[in-house]
Amino acid sequence: MKELLASFKYQGAERLAPVVAAMLASALERFHTARGLRFDLVTAVPLSDARLAERGFNQAERVAAIVAAWHGIPYANLLVRTRDSEKQSRKGRGARIRDMQGLFRAADIPDPLRSIQTGKIRILLIDDIYTTGSTMNECAHALLQAYSSAEIHGLAWARA
Repeated sequence: MKELLASFKYQGAERLAPVVAAMLASALERFHTARGLRFDLVTAVPLSDARLAERGFNQAERVAAIVAAWHGIPYANLLVRTRDSEKQSRKGRGARIRDMQGLFRAADIPDPLRSIQTGKIRILLIDDIYTTGSTMNECAHALLQAYSSAEIHGLAWARA
Protein backbone atom coordinates (compact mmCIF):
# COMPACT_ATOMS: atom_id res chain seq x y z
CA MET A 1 0.00 0.00 0.00
CA LYS A 2 2.85 2.35 0.80
CA GLU A 3 4.38 1.85 -2.65
CA LEU A 4 1.00 2.18 -4.36
CA LEU A 5 0.31 5.44 -2.54
CA ALA A 6 3.78 6.80 -3.31
CA SER A 7 3.31 6.06 -7.01
CA PHE A 8 -0.17 7.56 -7.06
CA LYS A 9 0.39 10.59 -4.86
CA TYR A 10 3.99 11.61 -5.45
CA GLN A 11 4.94 10.15 -8.83
CA GLY A 12 1.83 11.19 -10.75
CA ALA A 13 0.48 7.71 -11.50
CA GLU A 14 -3.09 8.97 -11.95
CA ARG A 15 -4.02 5.67 -13.60
CA LEU A 16 -4.06 4.20 -10.07
CA ALA A 17 -7.04 6.32 -9.01
CA PRO A 18 -9.60 3.61 -9.91
CA VAL A 19 -7.60 1.01 -7.95
CA VAL A 20 -7.55 3.16 -4.82
CA ALA A 21 -11.20 4.09 -5.42
CA ALA A 22 -12.17 0.40 -5.65
CA MET A 23 -10.62 -0.22 -2.23
CA LEU A 24 -12.49 2.74 -0.75
CA ALA A 25 -15.72 1.74 -2.49
CA SER A 26 -15.48 -1.67 -0.87
CA ALA A 27 -15.06 -0.06 2.55
CA LEU A 28 -18.00 2.25 1.84
CA GLU A 29 -20.19 -0.72 0.93
CA ARG A 30 -19.33 -2.38 4.25
CA PHE A 31 -20.13 0.92 5.98
CA HIS A 32 -23.53 0.99 4.27
CA THR A 33 -24.22 -2.58 5.31
CA ALA A 34 -23.02 -2.26 8.92
CA ARG A 35 -24.64 1.08 9.70
CA GLY A 36 -27.35 1.38 7.09
CA LEU A 37 -26.20 4.90 6.26
CA ARG A 38 -26.61 6.52 2.89
CA PHE A 39 -24.77 9.69 1.98
CA ASP A 40 -26.23 12.72 0.24
CA LEU A 41 -22.95 14.23 -0.87
CA VAL A 42 -19.27 13.31 -1.16
CA THR A 43 -16.38 15.74 -0.81
CA ALA A 44 -12.61 15.48 -0.40
CA VAL A 45 -9.83 17.10 1.57
CA PRO A 46 -8.43 19.90 -0.61
CA LEU A 47 -4.76 20.40 -1.43
CA SER A 48 -2.98 23.71 -1.16
CA ASP A 49 -2.42 25.56 -4.41
CA ALA A 50 1.33 24.87 -4.15
CA ARG A 51 0.82 21.12 -3.62
CA LEU A 52 -1.72 20.99 -6.44
CA ALA A 53 0.73 22.70 -8.80
CA GLU A 54 3.48 20.32 -7.71
CA ARG A 55 1.43 17.13 -8.17
CA GLY A 56 -0.88 18.23 -10.96
CA PHE A 57 -3.96 16.71 -9.33
CA ASN A 58 -5.59 16.17 -5.94
CA GLN A 59 -5.47 12.43 -5.27
CA ALA A 60 -8.22 12.54 -2.62
CA GLU A 61 -10.49 14.48 -4.98
CA ARG A 62 -9.92 12.05 -7.87
CA VAL A 63 -10.68 9.03 -5.70
CA ALA A 64 -13.68 10.68 -4.02
CA ALA A 65 -15.21 11.65 -7.37
CA ILE A 66 -14.85 8.08 -8.67
CA VAL A 67 -16.36 6.56 -5.52
CA ALA A 68 -19.22 9.06 -5.63
CA ALA A 69 -19.96 8.27 -9.29
CA TRP A 70 -19.91 4.51 -8.67
CA HIS A 71 -22.39 4.90 -5.81
CA GLY A 72 -24.59 7.46 -7.54
CA ILE A 73 -23.87 10.15 -4.94
CA PRO A 74 -23.25 13.77 -6.00
CA TYR A 75 -19.67 15.00 -5.57
CA ALA A 76 -18.81 18.63 -4.74
CA ASN A 77 -15.71 20.49 -3.61
CA LEU A 78 -17.04 21.84 -0.32
CA LEU A 79 -13.74 22.89 1.26
CA VAL A 80 -10.82 25.20 0.55
CA ARG A 81 -7.54 25.66 2.35
CA THR A 82 -7.06 29.02 4.04
CA ARG A 83 -3.26 28.86 3.78
CA ASP A 84 -0.44 26.63 2.64
CA SER A 85 1.07 24.20 5.12
CA GLU A 86 4.23 22.16 5.09
CA LYS A 87 4.04 18.47 4.31
CA GLN A 88 2.47 16.72 7.27
CA SER A 89 4.46 13.51 6.74
CA ARG A 90 7.53 15.20 8.22
CA LYS A 91 5.82 16.29 11.45
CA GLY A 92 4.98 14.74 14.77
CA ARG A 93 1.49 14.47 16.22
CA GLY A 94 1.52 17.79 18.12
CA ALA A 95 2.86 19.77 15.17
CA ARG A 96 0.28 18.20 12.85
CA ILE A 97 -2.58 19.12 15.15
CA ARG A 98 -1.33 22.70 15.58
CA ASP A 99 -0.77 23.10 11.83
CA MET A 100 -4.27 21.94 10.96
CA GLN A 101 -6.08 24.43 13.19
CA GLY A 102 -8.08 26.83 11.03
CA LEU A 103 -6.55 25.41 7.85
CA PHE A 104 -9.90 24.83 6.10
CA ARG A 105 -13.10 26.73 5.42
CA ALA A 106 -16.23 25.88 3.52
CA ALA A 107 -16.19 26.78 -0.17
CA ASP A 108 -18.85 28.86 -1.83
CA ILE A 109 -21.73 26.55 -2.64
CA PRO A 110 -22.87 26.16 -6.23
CA ASP A 111 -26.54 27.13 -6.74
CA PRO A 112 -27.81 23.55 -7.22
CA LEU A 113 -26.48 22.66 -3.76
CA ARG A 114 -27.69 25.70 -1.77
CA SER A 115 -30.49 23.70 -0.14
CA ILE A 116 -27.95 21.63 1.81
CA GLN A 117 -27.20 24.56 4.10
CA THR A 118 -30.58 24.34 5.75
CA GLY A 119 -31.58 20.68 5.49
CA LYS A 120 -30.32 17.60 7.28
CA ILE A 121 -27.62 16.08 5.11
CA ARG A 122 -25.02 13.33 5.41
CA ILE A 123 -21.67 14.28 3.93
CA LEU A 124 -18.91 11.76 3.29
CA LEU A 125 -15.45 13.33 3.53
CA ILE A 126 -12.70 11.36 1.78
CA ASP A 127 -8.93 11.57 2.22
CA ASP A 128 -6.06 9.31 1.32
CA ILE A 129 -4.24 8.88 4.65
CA TYR A 130 -5.52 9.10 8.23
CA THR A 131 -2.68 9.68 10.68
CA THR A 132 -3.69 11.72 13.72
CA GLY A 133 -7.22 12.59 12.62
CA SER A 134 -6.42 16.30 12.71
CA THR A 135 -7.10 16.83 8.99
CA MET A 136 -10.47 15.07 9.13
CA ASN A 137 -11.38 16.88 12.35
CA GLU A 138 -10.55 20.32 10.96
CA CYS A 139 -12.40 19.62 7.70
CA ALA A 140 -15.44 18.38 9.62
CA HIS A 141 -15.29 21.49 11.83
CA ALA A 142 -15.24 23.76 8.76
CA LEU A 143 -18.13 21.86 7.19
CA LEU A 144 -20.20 22.05 10.37
CA GLN A 145 -19.67 25.80 10.59
CA ALA A 146 -21.23 26.14 7.14
CA TYR A 147 -23.78 23.32 7.37
CA SER A 148 -24.78 23.16 11.02
CA SER A 149 -27.38 20.44 10.51
CA ALA A 150 -25.01 18.18 8.57
CA GLU A 151 -23.78 14.80 9.70
CA ILE A 152 -20.13 14.39 8.64
CA HIS A 153 -18.48 10.99 8.18
CA GLY A 154 -14.88 10.41 7.16
CA LEU A 155 -13.36 7.67 5.04
CA ALA A 156 -9.65 7.29 4.33
CA TRP A 157 -7.81 4.84 2.11
CA ALA A 158 -5.10 4.00 4.66
CA ARG A 159 -4.17 4.63 8.26
CA ALA A 160 -0.59 5.58 9.09
